[in-house]
Amino acid sequence: MNVSGSHSKIIETELYRKYLYNDIIDKVADKLRKHLEMKEIQHFMLRYIFNKIVERKLENDPVFIHQPSDICLLQVEKDLEFKNIPVNPKELVEYIDQLLNDAETLLNKAMNDNTISMDKPITYQRENNIFTYDNKIYKNISNLGNFSNPDLYCYSIALNIRYSYLHLSTHGLARDYQKMGYSKYDGFEIFASSFNHYFDLYHSAFPDLEKPFGSLGSFFSCVDPSLLKCSIDTVLNSIRNNEYTEGMEKKFKECFFMSDVYKKNMNGKSCYYKSSKNRYKNKVMFVNPPFDMVLMSIVFFIFEYLNIEYKTIFTVPNWSNFLFLERMKRNSRTKRTIVYSKGTLKFINHMNNKKIYPCDIAEMYLYPDL
Repeated sequence: MNVSGSHSKIIETELYRKYLYNDIIDKVADKLRKHLEMKEIQHFMLRYIFNKIVERKLENDPVFIHQPSDICLLQVEKDLEFKNIPVNPKELVEYIDQLLNDAETLLNKAMNDNTISMDKPITYQRENNIFTYDNKIYKNISNLGNFSNPDLYCYSIALNIRYSYLHLSTHGLARDYQKMGYSKYDGFEIFASSFNHYFDLYHSAFPDLEKPFGSLGSFFSCVDPSLLKCSIDTVLNSIRNNEYTEGMEKKFKECFFMSDVYKKNMNGKSCYYKSSKNRYKNKVMFVNPPFDMVLMSIVFFIFEYLNIEYKTIFTVPNWSNFLFLERMKRNSRTKRTIVYSKGTLKFINHMNNKKIYPCDIAEMYLYPDL
């Protein structure tokens, strides 16, 4: 048994953030409970937060991102339209953003006033692989809180808390890469988490808690700002017009190399490619974004103008009338597309060790241009 004392406020801050987020959920539910079940509202808000993360700034709170987002507005418009909910989307978005702003203000005040207490001692029971904090038991999910490094205990518990109150446990699915024949050194994941990743190199949504476990941070924060802005503008205009609407993308000419992105972000960690000459190395990039139409469309567009240097495998829902999915299937670098009917392609939820077969899945194989 290991007992760790802490000089941080990481867990207590996350518990207060949980309290504030649950209050937001309750208030949004008051607006939507006539039309949606609570699980649907939780999923709606999770996707809202994910879409906010696309444009999150360094100065933002990791969860309470309150600046206006046209991405979120489009998400809400489409959700309300699909469910035929008679609520004004712009007013709902403004309401949610104000709730996020109020929550950030309260959190900052509590941190500045020192009303958030120091973290309490943490006990790790190796034989049961569990933590005990303030008389509550937390699983050591994915063995993040390695018993040889007690400094990680607080991050493991705080991340457990965040993923729980955001209801992320069933939305961070991973492929069974080991059974696919890959070692943990063979590639990396663009959308993963410290709980749900297989490869040593991975991006995740919450670098404030996940970088201690090796996360490279949010993928969107690594994308060139001009390409990201063009992606957002083009996707939003195209979806609203129900057809591809060309923006400023022609000027890019696929000039953004992924290796350049990682040269800036590896912080001394050895990456597996050294130049763009050896492009067909046995390395694979897996892209498994959250299942949100707007967010996935932005990711598809970004990869049209990233000069990839290795095989890339997209795993996304094979939804009908999905403009940017069909566009990616026709991309010159997409050499193969496999469609799996629901129940035939397995995903893993490492948080609860469950196997999930979510829906019809399109698996697209992209190769670099030589």
